[in-house]
Amino acid sequence: MWNELFITGNPNSLFCELLANYTKLVDKQFIRILKIKQSTADLLNIQNLPFLITFDQTHILGELEISQFLCKLAGKTDVLFGRTEDEINSHVKFITEFNANSNKMAYLNDMLFLNTFCNGNKHITVSDLYAFSHALIEIQQFDYSAKRQHSNLIRWAVFIQSLQGIKEQILKLKMCVKLPVNNNICNLNLFETETKPPVNVSINTSNTELNDKKKEKGDKGKTEKPKGMLN
Repeated sequence: MWNELFITGNPNSLFCELLANYTKLVDKQFIRILKIKQSTADLLNIQNLPFLITFDQTHILGELEISQFLCKLAGKTDVLFGRTEDEINSHVKFITEFNANSNKMAYLNDMLFLNTFCNGNKHITVSDLYAFSHALIEIQQFDYSAKRQHSNLIRWAVFIQSLQGIKEQILKLKMCVKLPVNNNICNLNLFETETKPPVNVSINTSNTELNDKKKEKGDKGKTEKPKGMLN
């Protein structure tokens, strides 16, 4: 039997959806994801989404509890959550502080100034997936100026969306994060390339024509050696 993950369109649901795909639990058929509307959830007496029902009918509520179950099921707890209680609690603390922050995008951008990943980690963890899921919608509204202002955040988001299991979901949702584009600089977004029209450039050919004439004049004075003749 399947473990069934009920989700909707909120960021916490996206977090669990991305985690289930990133850990390959969906591909291996350990998790079946069911996306429903809140009205349907009310009919099923599901008060909060995401919501998970295990194969033995255990009900798991809350994105953190669900994410811990998913990591354990995939054998990825040590990598994504940590080996010690302190490491696990550091993710809980980060997520709590992130949710309490009134300017989440600036908070992430500042954190990622000296760090490749969230929470000071050296590799992707649940902190990254959680923050990415919540930042993704707001990043879609960024114009060129906002993207330049949050360059650390955009660099990090482009990398996270490139990961196998996440990339496919972002493409389905049509929510790819694009790098800022300026004049002749092409968009190095992983999924598509977008360029602005090139600036018209006037090239002075006078020097080129003069060099061509000198070369032509010099060639006339040369005699071609038969093939194979040594100097």
